[in-house]
Amino acid sequence: MEHFDREQARKSVRALIAYTEKQAEASSAVPVETDKKGKKGKATAEAVPAIKPLPTNNLIDDSLPIQLIVSVKNIPARADNRPMTIPLKHSIYKKAEVCLITKDPRQEYKDLLVTEKVKGITRVMDVSQINKEFRPYEAKRNLAAAYDLFLVDLRVIRMMPKALGSPFYSKKKQPIPISLTTEDLAARVEELLSCTYMYHGQGASSSVVVASTKMSENQIYENVVHAILAVAGQIPRGWANIQSIHVKTTHSVSIPIFVAKPDLVRKIGN
Repeated sequence: MEHFDREQARKSVRALIAYTEKQAEASSAVPVETDKKGKKGKATAEAVPAIKPLPTNNLIDDSLPIQLIVSVKNIPARADNRPMTIPLKHSIYKKAEVCLITKDPRQEYKDLLVTEKVKGITRVMDVSQINKEFRPYEAKRNLAAAYDLFLVDLRVIRMMPKALGSPFYSKKKQPIPISLTTEDLAARVEELLSCTYMYHGQGASSSVVVASTKMSENQIYENVVHAILAVAGQIPRGWANIQSIHVKTTHSVSIPIFVAKPDLVRKIGN
């Protein structure tokens, strides 16, 4: 027996889509003040009530990430920088910017990607290049923001905390390890790009991107269900440790999918 209601998950996804569409309408309907010379000023505050407009550079035409928010009952004693791998039905990295970090020299691995017919990698960088070109904090932060996902050769993964630093690890952009000597490299890269990755912080809640607003309602729903089952299977104590699961975008309210009953109520019910 499943611990969550799939129909409730579908309703929550549908509600999130409706909310986001209203946000887009509110954004396009925000009146703009003009001065006596007819120049445009700031948008007025009387936008559509109860629905917060999206930022002007992030309308519905652009893809908004859809996140699953998982809250646990027992707060982890410390943060875990190791990624929890969550397979998805529909990849969120099909048209993403993906950077591969390798051993020196990077040209050797660029050639390897061509030979192995690997798809989905936007850029290849080696450790020396990162240490040379991205030493300043601001440079590291810009690099982290420039790509949707980072992969790293297993042989240099221990160098990453020093090479990439807090701009990556504080934003949960640390690279995902991959063996570049694996037998079928193209298939392995495709497999990694079909997953999403969740990190446990020191708080009760963790978030993970599972879809985007450019996906269809059914694709979002299927990814949400796949992610819920994967997360519940990997969190310590599983469903017994999950307090709630919500779905949201970066600019929406959180919509509940699952909320655990109080322990006392469960004991009485049993």
